[in-house]
Amino acid sequence: MTEPTRRRWRTAATGWLMVLALLVTDACSSAGSEVEDVHLVSYSKAAPWLAGLDPAEADEQIRDWARLALASSLGMDQDRIVDAMHDTTPLRDPLFDGLVEQPVGPGRSLFDGRTLHLLAPADDPHSARTLGRLLDQHRVDAGSDPVDVQVHQYRIRPENQKVELRAQDKIPTGEFRAANGYREAPVDQRAGLEDFLADTNHLSRLEVRGGQVWAAGWDWPDLPDGDVTLEDVSVLQRGYRPESGSGPGFSLDPKEISGVDEIRAAIPELAPGLVGQVAGGNLDPELARLAEEHLFGGGPSADELRARGLPADRTQLWALYKVLRGIPAVNEARYDGGIAGTEVGMTAFYSDLVMKDWVAGVGTGVPSGAVPGFVPNPEVPTPPGLCPPVGERSPPRESARLWLGQADGAFGYRTEAIDVGAQATRLFVRSNGPDGREVEPTHRMGRASAWWDRHYAEIADYEPEFWRLEELMRWSGALDWLSESGHGLPVLPDEEIRSDLRFADWHEQNGELRERARPASVSLPGRPESVLTVPSAAFPDCGLSNVYGGVSLGGALKRRGMPADNPLPPGLRRAEPIDPAATNVDPATGTARIRQLGDEGSPEGLTRVVRRGPDGASVATEGPPRREIPFGEARLRGEDGPRSFEARYRSDDHGTSTEVGMQGQPVASVAVLHPEVGRVRQTEVAVNLGMLGRFRELVKRDREAPEHGLENSPGFLFAYPAPGGTGFRFNEGWVTKTTEPPPSGLVVELPGHSYLGVDRPAQLSGVDLSRLAAVPDSFTMTYGELQRQVPDTATVYAATDRPTHQIRAIEPDDLVSVQIAQPIALPFEQADAAVRAGLVPVPEDERAWSLLGMGSVSAPPDPDQDIAFGLPPGAGGDWGSGPFGRSPVFIRPAFQVVLVTQCRQDDGIPPKLAEECAS
Repeated sequence: MTEPTRRRWRTAATGWLMVLALLVTDACSSAGSEVEDVHLVSYSKAAPWLAGLDPAEADEQIRDWARLALASSLGMDQDRIVDAMHDTTPLRDPLFDGLVEQPVGPGRSLFDGRTLHLLAPADDPHSARTLGRLLDQHRVDAGSDPVDVQVHQYRIRPENQKVELRAQDKIPTGEFRAANGYREAPVDQRAGLEDFLADTNHLSRLEVRGGQVWAAGWDWPDLPDGDVTLEDVSVLQRGYRPESGSGPGFSLDPKEISGVDEIRAAIPELAPGLVGQVAGGNLDPELARLAEEHLFGGGPSADELRARGLPADRTQLWALYKVLRGIPAVNEARYDGGIAGTEVGMTAFYSDLVMKDWVAGVGTGVPSGAVPGFVPNPEVPTPPGLCPPVGERSPPRESARLWLGQADGAFGYRTEAIDVGAQATRLFVRSNGPDGREVEPTHRMGRASAWWDRHYAEIADYEPEFWRLEELMRWSGALDWLSESGHGLPVLPDEEIRSDLRFADWHEQNGELRERARPASVSLPGRPESVLTVPSAAFPDCGLSNVYGGVSLGGALKRRGMPADNPLPPGLRRAEPIDPAATNVDPATGTARIRQLGDEGSPEGLTRVVRRGPDGASVATEGPPRREIPFGEARLRGEDGPRSFEARYRSDDHGTSTEVGMQGQPVASVAVLHPEVGRVRQTEVAVNLGMLGRFRELVKRDREAPEHGLENSPGFLFAYPAPGGTGFRFNEGWVTKTTEPPPSGLVVELPGHSYLGVDRPAQLSGVDLSRLAAVPDSFTMTYGELQRQVPDTATVYAATDRPTHQIRAIEPDDLVSVQIAQPIALPFEQADAAVRAGLVPVPEDERAWSLLGMGSVSAPPDPDQDIAFGLPPGAGGDWGSGPFGRSPVFIRPAFQVVLVTQCRQDDGIPPKLAEECAS
């Protein structure tokens, strides 16, 4: 497109009519008529979890719970639920970043094997877009559309801690797409392609039908327009010609400058007499000191700098600072695939430059305040626990590559078509490591870019030029596939494509762009167009950072080749690339092993194992170590080995239970219960915290009061000597404070080289045994039944002989004697009557107690209790009345210590009482 100012909004009369219709009906576009099906989801018993999240994340968490509640109320069994949610989590926490998806945005989707259920706000002003993007992503993941779609409009009612869901009628997917602006057309002729580009603003698919190329996309007239033209498509397609190299792309490459001419051009305010000194490397050290003090300390004044021949302009002074240290001082534009001087190239240049500037808080259009949740890096100090001690990290200044690229998980490749999902653009960041390798960025370098990556749509609504980049990314990835398939679209001849644009001029002529600060352009003799880095204001933090990078358009096929067939069933399938040799499903057990490959920003990838059984389903995810994981104001040690995340699901007529753990430690359980309240369906969501769910609070208390913070925390019972430090027993579990990192468990590093760790002891100590109070009546059950019923937040110990502490293998049909106990603050004899009521001491005998890894899946709780697990052994009994429920004495699952003795005559370990195993 050659006109100076592009259209940014499509304001056709039909578009305004559609907006008015949306406002009048308060419905999700034309997705189906509303039926009388009101469903209330109460989260009052889960609200304490929200207290640890910021307000925006709390709203996202409520949406996640609404989806889980919907799945349970629809009667989806645990296998369907784990298919739909194996790569997500019912509890949001920064701890889980990089291991599971934590979706953001107003919409959620849920696939039950036939119908795609879409949750969207009842007052969503852009409901067609919300629903359409979810539907597109499902098609990309599953490889096909669902049979039909059902929309569930929701309203969050914070005043009574409920979500109100109203279901609309199911509608066949084809009708749903058409009602929400979906268009299809042949595009292998110029007129057809131009009409399609004019009628749509969001590409969804390219397809080859009988040798003819068809395109499909969405027409959302009330939204910013990506405004892709035939000229843009022509530029992108020629970038995939064999002679074009690696494909279309753009980068601002950091380059050093040297010599009098280049220094004079880049730093024109530098006094002529000093230019030669800088070029020769012999500038007066006093002048270098003055420049540094002005940049980082606020002085001397601009007039003093000018009087000494130094530039008063901070950008030029920053360039001088870099030249004096022999590091790149300019960013040189590099265009790949023939996009130089084109409108495509200008959008890439603008997006790349503005993204880096805004992340650093530089420019007149920084979206602080305009986009809720966006905060530039300099305005958020690094948590103290993530700042390295002085001199520990070398070099102290971090340099990173920051770039916009293709989201591999947004493209679904098939022989005859390519589908494009919800968001095709990702923001990546990698830091420079030793020996020229790229490594994971520090928290301070990656925080704002990670937020941008997750909230790209919100940034693009604020600056529509990023929607244009998104559309170029969609078309680029689709044309990459089309060229590989041996087909193409009609294009303009090269002489009709404008290729002489310069960024500074283009930026000045496009006055509707959000960022109006003139780029710090420099013209170096014989070199491409370049810009200086505009420094942020000085801010106190661990150190300073530089960023550089670019825009990589579609190129996944050149990086990876055409993906192999995905062996996973549609409900379990995702579009992220997998290793087919390491991905399989066992047809006998339903166990799925998924090796998800990494992307440009995180090349290590993930491994997931999904297991199924009559008593529940589970997913275990393992990911690479991370050197920096924020944990409040402390640092979680993630570099010592692989990180793991576990979720276990069980579902039946009463509800759904999900246990969440990390590094083998319980985080919390989420229960979804189905009491009926009159004619209105109501679902209760309840959260019961495990030890990790409370750990952040304990870390904070210890930082605030290192001497007594843990002892003064709620739930503290007693302290005891531990190797290298002190152990602390809480209701929910054990915490150690040591001078060396514990060998296992989840560990937080504190200032002063001390460590807090969460881990279940391998053996119960004498101190622990003396502080246990037990339910008087033990009971006998099979080990398989025990696995089904015991809550994951409980801690299970098996009787062993003292010399070896080895647990004999237990088969599911073996009988075991079980006793439930809870920890108390004092030895049993010293506890008051209220604590001893209904409980007995655990007798000390010749047995030792070793930790038993259960791998269990809990039953859902009794609707009338906060959390209570279990059915009685056998088929009978009231819900929640069994041994792990409230009979005879209710002990919260997170507090339970379960003591198990094998009922074998030959194991050398007698039961406490002979009759325990008389069955």
